[in-house]
Amino acid sequence: MISSEKKTAKPNNSLFYCALIIFILTASAFFYANRPVLASRAYNPARTCYSNLKTIEGAVELYTMENSSDINSLDDLVKNGYLKMKPVCYSRSDTKDSYSFSRPINKSNLSQFFKIVKCTNHGLYLTDKNLFEKEVDAAIEYRRERQKFFLTISAVLSILILWQLVKLWRKSSC
Repeated sequence: MISSEKKTAKPNNSLFYCALIIFILTASAFFYANRPVLASRAYNPARTCYSNLKTIEGAVELYTMENSSDINSLDDLVKNGYLKMKPVCYSRSDTKDSYSFSRPINKSNLSQFFKIVKCTNHGLYLTDKNLFEKEVDAAIEYRRERQKFFLTISAVLSILILWQLVKLWRKSSC
């Protein structure tokens, strides 16, 4: 006898697992693109330079409180133990002697610190503050470009997911 039973299609679990994996990948790319990204020091050397200047300023203040002699260079601060080593500005490849003093610093001219200590790469902080702000703007622009890139990647992945799901759905329904 001929059986008149209808063949029932088994649910395709591979379609579910494939869709789940691709969804997780797309979601992680989307969330990675939208997370707040701070301007990193690799792309913002001005921030590192300013931080170095503040460290030098603190060491100079301590030195002037404890000693009556003038400070002629960073070597004085390193030699007397106020700095472990000379701070370096990594903006350019030439990093030897990144910071210089235009004149000796003492208690009477300590308030003019940013007019005396100069970065060989960035210049004086107060006069070249515009340069520091431009580097911060460049870091923000880098972050925006990075977000655009990851959003584009997540959009392309979403389109590929939909295409593969349609393909698998058609294949499983045949």
